[in-house]
Amino acid sequence: MRKWLSSIICSCFVLTGCSVTIDPAAEDLNLTYYPETFNEWQQLQQQQEREKAQKEQEAEMVDEPKEGEELLYVALGDSLTRGIGDKEKRYGWTGRLADEMEKWPSVAHVELDNRGKNGRRSDQLLKLLKKGHYDEQLVEADLLSISIGGNDVMKVIKKDLFQLSTTTPLEKELEKYRERYRDIVAYIRALNPDAPLIILGFYNPFTLITDEENDFNGIMDRFNAVMEAQAIEDVNACFVPVDDLFLTNDDLVYHTDYFHPNAQGYDNMTNRAIVSLQQCNIEAMSNGQIGFEEVMQSE
Repeated sequence: MRKWLSSIICSCFVLTGCSVTIDPAAEDLNLTYYPETFNEWQQLQQQQEREKAQKEQEAEMVDEPKEGEELLYVALGDSLTRGIGDKEKRYGWTGRLADEMEKWPSVAHVELDNRGKNGRRSDQLLKLLKKGHYDEQLVEADLLSISIGGNDVMKVIKKDLFQLSTTTPLEKELEKYRERYRDIVAYIRALNPDAPLIILGFYNPFTLITDEENDFNGIMDRFNAVMEAQAIEDVNACFVPVDDLFLTNDDLVYHTDYFHPNAQGYDNMTNRAIVSLQQCNIEAMSNGQIGFEEVMQSE
């Protein structure tokens, strides 16, 4: 009997000893907090509800796709459309513009179809259009852009480099360019009369050769005037001037060839395009399909 009682006492002592020797630090790891007052209980419940609501909101932001338009942006033109000189390989200003548009509240995604080619002239682009090379893309496009004409000028300069004491050869080319440009826009509008059309002007790279005013500045202004006049005639077109962005290379905007923009130059062109689109009221042009008013106000 005494042996049995001794065993019970020893067992109780061992069990009691186990509860005393638990490491407090280890116990705290699994400790559940129980409020001692009703106010503390309310505060705990509210905190748990806030955390639950926050987790649900974060889950919705991750899983729910952005609402907005799926846009097809078709870019036609020359090396400025292609983005020659852009070491970041973002298709110059066209790729940057597409990226920026995806930040606008009305746009969910922009698919860029870049049809630019280095060295292309307006007569070559017009031939491609008349052959129907881009018909399908033009019909489906929600946004269009053109940059063409710089190589028309360069063709004349290369041919008559030592005979350009006057601008007569360039003036003759200007009249031909005017007709071709009208035909280019007319062909595009026959297939797609409503999509906003960005008409990009060009600049005079020869300003880097000399600080003196030269006849090229005047003739370049007249080429740009042709494009701007075409944009004015078309209610859904927007002219984007860029000549003043490349008067010098003080801000390092030129590629090492001193002819094409570099990444910084294309950044500047993109910013100018966005400002011009705002001034042209692209939201009205696109019947509300493309709008960025909220973004511009928040910046």
